[in-house]
Amino acid sequence: MNLGFEPNKMRKGARNMGKMLRKRWNEISEYDLDDVLEFFGLQRVPRPASRFLSGFALVMAGAVVGVALGMMLSPPSRKSYPQVRTPTHRERPPHPGGHVGAP
Repeated sequence: MNLGFEPNKMRKGARNMGKMLRKRWNEISEYDLDDVLEFFGLQRVPRPASRFLSGFALVMAGAVVGVALGMMLSPPSRKSYPQVRTPTHRERPPHPGGHVGAP
């Protein structure tokens, strides 16, 4: 059954349409959803989970920095440096009776 279309013209038209669609697709694929929303004057709203995780990450980073500063600024322990004499490491007077603990 011939509807008046020549096969060669059909193939050529299909090839031209394919080229045109590829060209248009390459132009369209450069855009994303944010570009379309911006065209209409809109923007994405961050998800609650992403907002929570970013806030949680900031709190944890602050905790890590606080712990590191606290460890750097704390006085050394007596066990680590027995030769260091500081006001916080006073010698205790001997216990009367010679032993420590309950009788």
